[in-house]
Amino acid sequence: MKTAEKSLTEIILFIDTSTISTVVAVLNNDKILDKVVWNGSGELSDSLLVKIDELLKKLNISPHDISSIAVNPGPGSYTGLRIGISTANAISWSKKIPIRSARLEGNKIIFLTPPSIKAVIPIYSGQPNITKPKKI
Repeated sequence: MKTAEKSLTEIILFIDTSTISTVVAVLNNDKILDKVVWNGSGELSDSLLVKIDELLKKLNISPHDISSIAVNPGPGSYTGLRIGISTANAISWSKKIPIRSARLEGNKIIFLTPPSIKAVIPIYSGQPNITKPKKI
């Protein structure tokens, strides 16, 4: 991070994959610095980390500067939540930084839980539709 940006005290990475409109945002002390919204349907597992990386580079923020993660726990689709929450939990675990549940309402992040070292659990909008393997 550049010297002028060293005054940033808490950098939060927010991930919302609960709907087709996927959102990744970076916050500084609960204020949104910037966000990216895209249709992640069908490509979320390929695009999520790419979009996070692009947003951090645009803001000239290193992944090492992230001090906590916030993620929307749902309700939402099984696959979308699985990808988003797994990514958020993995970043939290690997960097040993807190994670919490949050929602985006308008242009404001609403935190649902305090920062914790525990993983976020998804809230699915229905039972997963897991099919049985086909007999060969």
